[in-house]
Amino acid sequence: MPTPGSMPTSGPMPSPGSVSTPGPTPTPGPMPTPGSMPTPGSMPS
Repeated sequence: MPTPGSMPTSGPMPSPGSVSTPGPTPTPGPMPTPGSMPTPGSMPS
């Protein structure tokens, strides 16, 4: 078997640029508090 020549050494891997850090996730505003539940009238007897 013919001896393969020296494998070409791959150059230094290109370092990826600084990974863009995702901005802060927007915090959801305060949940709207439902108005006072309407109190059902007195149940008809």
